[in-house]
Formats: sequence, C-alpha cells, structure tokens
Amino acid sequence: MPREPGDKTVYIGRKPRMTYVIATAKQMNDDGAVILKARGKSISQAVDVAEIVRRRYITDALVDDIKIATEVLEGEDGEQANVSSIQIFMSRPLDERGNPPPPVDLFSRRDDRDR
Repeated sequence: MPREPGDKTVYIGRKPRMTYVIATAKQMNDDGAVILKARGKSISQAVDVAEIVRRRYITDALVDDIKIATEVLEGEDGEQANVSSIQIFMSRPLDERGNPPPPVDLFSRRDDRDR
C-alpha cells in the first residue's frame, strides 16, 4: 500500500531491526519528524529502533512524546483480545531561523568502521 503524502509513520513489525532504523532515519531526514508505531511483541523493537537512531545515526534527534494504549482486536477464533500499543514521536530541532537541520549522511560512519 503506498504511503499518503505527509505520512510520518513507520510501523514496526517483524522485519529485521535495521530495516526500521533506516526507514526512521530517512523519514527524519526528509520531514524532520517521525512517529514509530508498534503493537504487542513489537513494542520492544520500536524502543530499540528509536534508541539506535538517536544514539548512532541522528544524534540530535529528540523523543518528543510517547503514548501507550490498549487496543481491542478480534482474533482468528472470533474472540476479542487486548493488545498493548505504543507510539513514539521523534523530531529534529529547528535551527535559530526555524529551518530544519541539514540531512544526516546515514552511511558516513561506514568508512570509519572499515579502517
């Protein structure tokens, strides 16, 4: 399903963690903000993604807000189940003029690791 213009959401699921790290960092480079959303067992992966992005890739990234909730979903057997969910709101601070910061080169540190 194609993304809506202006959609700042990265949905965290079962793919490898670095898939979401790169998607999150790219979204922050493009728009300056991102919302990580996860449910159930993927919640810990969403927290990991936020921390990896913040500590290794976009070091000026801020965690603006975290929202937790419980969603009621219908299981395959027709019964309702409560599933925990999380939304992590991240952004990059604007400069003195109110402009977004320049994009971060996500692969610049690769050269440092190869040496």
